[in-house]
Amino acid sequence: MGRVAADLSGWVEYFCLGVADAFANVRARAAEAASKDQETQLRKLDARQRQVATLFETEPYVTTKQNGTAKKNRKYGLAQET
Repeated sequence: MGRVAADLSGWVEYFCLGVADAFANVRARAAEAASKDQETQLRKLDARQRQVATLFETEPYVTTKQNGTAKKNRKYGLAQET
């Protein structure tokens, strides 16, 4: 059997499963590192900043009225990722 007639489907499947496993491990390690970094950053925030961060977890916009900090009701949103 020559190269033209060779069946590489078993090797391709093995290779793809190996790559998928490697990427899954990288994703898990990245998520773990991001979680630790986020916890460190949250500890540096004061109470009002933590409250606003919590509001942004569920709301796309937060008003000054929601966190009780201003006389005027202003609306703030998260910056768009580029």
